[in-house]
Order: sequence, then structure tokens, then C-alpha cells
Amino acid sequence: MTISKEEHNSFMQVLMNEKAFIIMHVINSGSVGDYTKHYETWRRGQNIIKCFKEELTKKDGQVKVLDIGCDNGLYIFLLNSFIEFKNMAYFYGIDISPCAIYLAEEFKKTLGMNNVTFEVGDAEDLKLQSSYFDIVIGAELIEHLTNPDNFLGQLIKVLKPGGLAIITTPNKNNLVHKLGKIPLFFFKNWKPASRYGDISKPGCGYGHISVKGLNEWIKIIKWHGFEIEGIKRGSLFFGGAKYDAHPLFFAISLILEIILDYLPFTHNLTENITFKLRKPYSDKQRC
Repeated sequence: MTISKEEHNSFMQVLMNEKAFIIMHVINSGSVGDYTKHYETWRRGQNIIKCFKEELTKKDGQVKVLDIGCDNGLYIFLLNSFIEFKNMAYFYGIDISPCAIYLAEEFKKTLGMNNVTFEVGDAEDLKLQSSYFDIVIGAELIEHLTNPDNFLGQLIKVLKPGGLAIITTPNKNNLVHKLGKIPLFFFKNWKPASRYGDISKPGCGYGHISVKGLNEWIKIIKWHGFEIEGIKRGSLFFGGAKYDAHPLFFAISLILEIILDYLPFTHNLTENITFKLRKPYSDKQRC
């Protein structure tokens, strides 16, 4: 695709803003990179990869995969790189930003991935064929939407009967945030970092306008006719410079993560949720 001069200028401004944000973060934190934040991102990514691989092992023939809110195509390029599934999938990426799609197209050319199509599109109003995709991914998207119900309605519409949706989103009711004052007793001048800004006001910051808790999402998802096939935990906390300064606390949290992953009823002890959703073969979705 091509972009206009105005779109190019907007694209460059966005890149400059992102680079400026990174530089200011480095200056303010006094370090380069956040290992605790990288762990949080890694956990979420591993959940998506696991769900994707489990689904492809059940399939015969080519599978159509849609990534809604694909940004620059990161997850598409990652999932498309698994050699054991080579030529099994055709990927479609949709994002509302023309600049993000332009960048994704450039990466696609560099990587030589011809089984990928990128388009500009609105997650709440998809101009796509009904019952067409085998797998749909919506990573860290639904919390940014004004009307998540529209998105879920679009999602179940474009999925084939029996198709899989992989959705990740922050968990507003993370019990770790509610217990966040406890470390203050042990660490002077320490305050838990939160993807929500002020942890006393979950939902604030990062453009998250539709952050909800686990139980609330479950009710909404079921109302739209999805069957919840699985719920996976993310990390205990969002990560960032505040956590980086206390490696012992982080090391203890890693041990807790392993234990919690094997225990039932711990889904609310997580900063991020991954939903593995199935569109039933009988049409149950609401209109």
C-alpha cells in the first residue's frame, strides 16, 4: 500500500513520539530496558503461541488466521515463522492505523512472507466475509475499544462454526493490585507499577477505556455465544522500573507464578488474561 504525504508525516511523528517516550523512560528510570516488563510481555506471548499451536495440530489443510488490531504485524510474523506449520496458514492483519499497516507491509516485503495480507480496518465494523476464519486473534485490543460488544459481535460473525478466538486483555480485578500496599512495609518509598496508572483507579492510563475484571468479561463473552474453552494467567504484575529495582521481590514472584499456574481458582491473581474461545457449531450468537 502507499500512504499520502500527510499520512507519512503523521507516521514519522508517531515514531518520534515513541522514541522520545523510550528516551524519557530511560532517563527517569536510570536504566535501559525493563526486565520485569519483558517477562510480563513474554508470558502473554507464550499464552497466544500455545493456544495457536494447539489449534493448528488439530487442523488439516490450510487455515485462515485473522489478527485484529495487528499493529505492525508482530504476532503474525512470529506465528508464521514456526517451521512445523509451514504453508499451513494464511494470515490476515487488520488495524485502524494506515501508518501501522504501511510499516507491516514493509516488514512483510523484507521477510518475504507472501502468505500474509494486511488491510486498514475497524475492529468494531469489520468488512470481512462471515464464517470465514478458522482462528482470530485480538491481543491487547478490546480494552482500547469504545464498545467491546461490537467487537465481540464482529468476532463471532467472521469465525467459522467451531472456530477459535484468542483474546488477551488486562484484568481490572487483579488481586495483586489490591494487595499492593503490602510491599510498602518491606520496601521504603516503593510503589507498585501498574498499567492502569494509579492502581487505586483501575482502568486509567495507556488508552485503556474498557478495562474490566475477569468475571465481567466471562459474562459478556458468554452472552455473545462463545464457549470458554480455557483461561490462562499472565504475570502477577505489569512490571517496569519500580519492580526492576527489587530483584529479590521479582525472584520470589517467579516462584509464585509456577505454583499458581498449577493451582485452580487463581485466574484473578494475574495482571493479564488470555481467553481461549470457541464459536459453537450451533449458532448461538446474539443479534
